[in-house]
Amino acid sequence: MALSVKLQGFSDRVAAIADRSTAMTRLSEWMQKNLRLNGRPYNFNKHEMQRAIAEDQHPHKAVKKCSQVGLTELSLRIAAALAAVTRSRIIYVFPSAAFSQKVSADRFLPIVKDSPTLSAMQHNEVKSSAMRKLGNSTVYFVGASGTTQAISIPATHLIIDEEDFCDMVVLGQFNARLRHAEEDPKTGLRGVRQRFSTPTIPNYGVSKHFNNSDQKSYTVKCSKCNTTQIPDYYNDFVIPGYDGAMAMFDKTDLDNPKFEVAKTYIKCNKCGKDLWKDLIDPSRRAWVAKYPDRIMMSGYQVSPIDVPEYNKAAAIVRQLEDFTTQDHRNFVLGKEHEDTNNSFLQSVFANCTDASFLSLAEAKQTTLSGIIMGVDIGKVSHYFIGKRPEVGGKRIDIIAIGTISISNGPLAEQLQVLINGYNVHLTVLDAGPDFSTPQTLIADNLHGSVYGCEYYRKVAASYSNVMPDPETGVVKADRSGTLTDTMRAHNSGHFRYPAAQVEEVKEVKLHLEETKKVTKVGEMGDSSSFPKTGKADHYAHALNYLKIADEIAHEHSTNLKGVAVMPSVTCVVIGSGRGQRS
Repeated sequence: MALSVKLQGFSDRVAAIADRSTAMTRLSEWMQKNLRLNGRPYNFNKHEMQRAIAEDQHPHKAVKKCSQVGLTELSLRIAAALAAVTRSRIIYVFPSAAFSQKVSADRFLPIVKDSPTLSAMQHNEVKSSAMRKLGNSTVYFVGASGTTQAISIPATHLIIDEEDFCDMVVLGQFNARLRHAEEDPKTGLRGVRQRFSTPTIPNYGVSKHFNNSDQKSYTVKCSKCNTTQIPDYYNDFVIPGYDGAMAMFDKTDLDNPKFEVAKTYIKCNKCGKDLWKDLIDPSRRAWVAKYPDRIMMSGYQVSPIDVPEYNKAAAIVRQLEDFTTQDHRNFVLGKEHEDTNNSFLQSVFANCTDASFLSLAEAKQTTLSGIIMGVDIGKVSHYFIGKRPEVGGKRIDIIAIGTISISNGPLAEQLQVLINGYNVHLTVLDAGPDFSTPQTLIADNLHGSVYGCEYYRKVAASYSNVMPDPETGVVKADRSGTLTDTMRAHNSGHFRYPAAQVEEVKEVKLHLEETKKVTKVGEMGDSSSFPKTGKADHYAHALNYLKIADEIAHEHSTNLKGVAVMPSVTCVVIGSGRGQRS
């Protein structure tokens, strides 16, 4: 019996390979013929929206999704099908290596074993969960959290699951493995990239890719008025008895007897009809692109009502009970969320003023005290110089913003000119990768203090975000904790930026915009981080070094030797990631 199954599988394999062109254009049909789910032939019943995603052959695809719509199962099956019908090297990426190998063992391997076609193609001598060989193809399961395990692997396909929770720098390295893949004649792009992710914050990760795509949404056509539309949670969900805006409805309202949450429905945005029967009718659903002329990226926005029988309107509302506002938008609705807790607000820059600006020449002619400086070191180093204008106040006036280049001479010498000219009493700069600059400045400054900043990861809430050691000139700072505090200080208007430095402030805006906080809901609880995007963010780090200097001068002043004590406020530090130890 086993031999018969194996022979049939081999026969199916031969047939599949012989009909590759048909399989690629109709990948959904190949999947239904050759794959199984729960012991039955795989199908798209009640998940019809997945069919177009499976068959889309665009080399660059971004799927911005909510949770619980079956797209991880789909992406794994796409990987298996591509391996079967093409000669390919597929890098399948998850946020961590441990999770990727768990998925490989617990979810991908059963797909292979349940399919006679794939089973016949499997190389049983390969035992590693990090690599699956099917016929002439290989699927590598890797993580993007600082690992370099697949950097040297040339690939034809890259599939990224939960892009927003990956290290963007590592993803860039994986992308580079497609440079020698086949070039798409229509777009000129090499290799195939497919991204599936819950969004987090606007214009980041999968959201950024979707924004640059043709932006397809799964529309519904009302059977009463024939209006084609994209139902929206905030505009089209109706809770009988509740007349307010859905954006204001929260978990405290769920048990109000006046609000009939169990009877929640989705209305047509033109005639007001209940759209339920239309939502579950595949003939009335269709993917429609907002920008059909965009050819460089194929994008899909997947909402919970795109799988309506598994995500009824009342259940979507009820999940407010289990999620924070941001998590409900991200995971339940598949929408981005931006607020003061995850982004540097651009509106703060409307309060720029000339009052705080002081040139180096002016500073040399002025008696200054309580001056602090933060520096992000690189080939081009970025700095902020500031002071607190009011005793006991929270505001920091930034009196100078600028850059210095190693092409103009030794960095330590150029920084010393600034320290002397502005009479800087406390400077913080990143310690890595080369500690020689901080060491030189520490030795040369007797009237003030210089600290090199290293990152550490806090192991307990009782630990401080900032731990300076005046004896060594090193300050250790928790990366996520300090940047969170710095972001809050910025959003609260505690920095006053100099309007006189127009071009520099423009750059500051761009750098701060690239600094985002992402919260991941995982098996071990929630965790927050500021993932590196690979974009310029040096001024953000310099600003945070300025804040750590401020905190050392105030909260840690009793433990310091020879440091002028300045008026107080609480704020903190973060660096560029170079020399990071967390």
